[in-house]
Amino acid sequence: PTAAKAKDAKYVFGNALAEAGHYDVAIGFLKASDTTEAQYLLGTFHRDGLGGAEINIPTAVEYFSNALEKGYIAAQDALYDLRDQLTAWKKYSLGRRYSYGPQSDHAKANELFLAASNTEKDAAFEYANRLYKGEHGVTQNVDEAVRLYTFASEKGVIKATFALAKHQLTSQVNNAADAIHLYVSYLCTPFLFV
Repeated sequence: PTAAKAKDAKYVFGNALAEAGHYDVAIGFLKASDTTEAQYLLGTFHRDGLGGAEINIPTAVEYFSNALEKGYIAAQDALYDLRDQLTAWKKYSLGRRYSYGPQSDHAKANELFLAASNTEKDAAFEYANRLYKGEHGVTQNVDEAVRLYTFASEKGVIKATFALAKHQLTSQVNNAADAIHLYVSYLCTPFLFV
């Protein structure tokens, strides 16, 4: 019973640290605990890149699977979400292959980008570009393009933020205040190569 309590205490302390945003310290306590909850949290750390853990989907899957094997049902949802994210990313990646090169097939690329656009940020940006401009066999739909640009921007695609700012300046809405705010957020972001 003493060893089990110690592992529980390590989880409780690690969880409290994680909730306070001290992921880098929390990860050590969670690794020292063998509770199902700790396994689940470690899976989220590796899925999301928290606590100094690099994003590592295979490791996240391993932690989530361990938690599920021990009866932690929330891990099943996490595994399903990962599967859906990977499926969307694969569609985006394949769409890029169809989109460029000597053997391009824009109809197939559009189909793949559309299928992935509601969950995969880069696919949303790519498809939004096509919708906004009405290119590559896609009927122009600015409202849907703005929705997808907004989704991608909120997920950290800097180019989408820039596209929204440009839209604010050049559209009939012509909202200069929003455009300036978006341009400033674009310029102040250190990850311009994202």
